Amino acid sequence: MASHVSDANMDQTEPYIAESPVILECRLSQTVQVGIHTMFIAEILDVKASVSCLDETGKYPAMEKVKPIVFDSGSKNYYGLGQRLAHAFSCGKELIEKE
Repeated sequence: MASHVSDANMDQTEPYIAESPVILECRLSQTVQVGIHTMFIAEILDVKASVSCLDETGKYPAMEKVKPIVFDSGSKNYYGLGQRLAHAFSCGKELIEKE
């Protein structure tokens, strides 16, 4: 289930960071202790995205507009995610066909 709303219409009852271009509404499914850390596993119930970060179809967030980041706890650094590498589920077909 996914939806998108305009910048002016991102009102909801759940708390969120107003400047965030994408909001993932989740339900906690499980917590797992990994050493001294806790990993949270959740089901995504809804996706809300600012119109300014939607792709050319207007249906989905465009990663190059969202500019997601990841945190490396080992080096204590943040990294930006790079360019699109391949279309999901089709890139493996080329490898199978070569065999």
